Amino acid sequence: MSQRPRTIGDGRPRLIGEEAVVAPASPLMNLAAAVLLAAIAVVAVVLGVKLPNPGDLSSHPGLLPVLVGASLLAMALGLGVGAVRDGALRDLASRRPRDGAGWRPSEEGRRTATLVAIIVAYVVLLDRIAFEIGATVGSVELRIGSFECVSVPVLAVILRLFWKRSWTRCAAVAAAVVLALAAIFRYVFVILLPGS
Repeated sequence: MSQRPRTIGDGRPRLIGEEAVVAPASPLMNLAAAVLLAAIAVVAVVLGVKLPNPGDLSSHPGLLPVLVGASLLAMALGLGVGAVRDGALRDLASRRPRDGAGWRPSEEGRRTATLVAIIVAYVVLLDRIAFEIGATVGSVELRIGSFECVSVPVLAVILRLFWKRSWTRCAAVAAAVVLALAAIFRYVFVILLPGS
């Protein structure tokens, strides 16, 4: 949790967290986020199920996207139910139509829309690009495929967008995380990755 120095009545600085200065999301915003997350989750599950399965269920390349999509869908449903319970539908019904003049999305709204566009592009790229190359080092065969080549730059862009560190640091973290995750699934669980 990042903290910022603030002053209190007598002028002494004190530290408060971001939660104390940022207003909580409205029920309507939570409902919109739940609908968007649910749509992304359903797309991930459908695309994961459509991946070809050369073996049994435990080695299905779509197993990870289906599990992640199902868990994301469960979280989206929980967020949506909470938003409805907090009055999101009432707020939606009481809103008057805007004339459109002067309305601009917030910085957070623009970043969220950019993130959604990046994720959609990522899923499409994983679906369209498929290759795998290998090399033998000693007695170990090392492989790298389209999953790593697509995931590293996409994750680096997402980190740069939200973490706001240098491109070098974002790319290094993205490469370390993606390569470690791919190695675990490829060599420990022996599960095919998308694009394999």
